[in-house]
Amino acid sequence: MTSRALLAVSLFAGFYLFGIVLILALLWLPWAQVRYTGGPDLSGLIAGGGALYIAWALVPPRTRWRAPGPELSAKAQPRLFSLIAGVAADYLTRGWVGTPGT
Repeated sequence: MTSRALLAVSLFAGFYLFGIVLILALLWLPWAQVRYTGGPDLSGLIAGGGALYIAWALVPPRTRWRAPGPELSAKAQPRLFSLIAGVAADYLTRGWVGTPGT
């Protein structure tokens, strides 16, 4: 792995690890209040609500994938597909030479 990939994976894992540790720390307060005083106070309820909010925020939203545009077919666009086939054949025979755009 390159150093940038390792950094990206480390930051990704660290984000979720930090979130889970924060949730556990916030849930400890109402647990301790119930265990040692018999019931949660206002601070325990706020900490529990904060823990639930952070847990909800750690889950990525579910978005439906929609097709980006109209579907193209070889029957509907024969000139386009012949151009694409010609470029592909040209690339396979000559290979990429030079810089793009020349």
